Amino acid sequence: MEAGPNAFSCVTGAVTGVQTSVQSLFEISSFVAGCVLHAPEQFHWLMLGSLASVCTAAGLFFVFVYMSAAQRPSQPYQLVRSTG
Repeated sequence: MEAGPNAFSCVTGAVTGVQTSVQSLFEISSFVAGCVLHAPEQFHWLMLGSLASVCTAAGLFFVFVYMSAAQRPSQPYQLVRSTG
């Protein structure tokens, strides 16, 4: 792929497409789980599944933040002295 003005939009579009597909897959799986576990006494399984998915997403986000912070330089702005 050539690096040009449209390269970033192509990558962004691909990431957005994958994100939307995965989100739709999990949304459909939640509907299927609701149909399978339809009895009121089975509601706790739906609740635990929802809690597990939210905690997993939060954990993955914190890992992402930690990894991206580890890649940043400790002093991003250093004073540059001009000679003149």
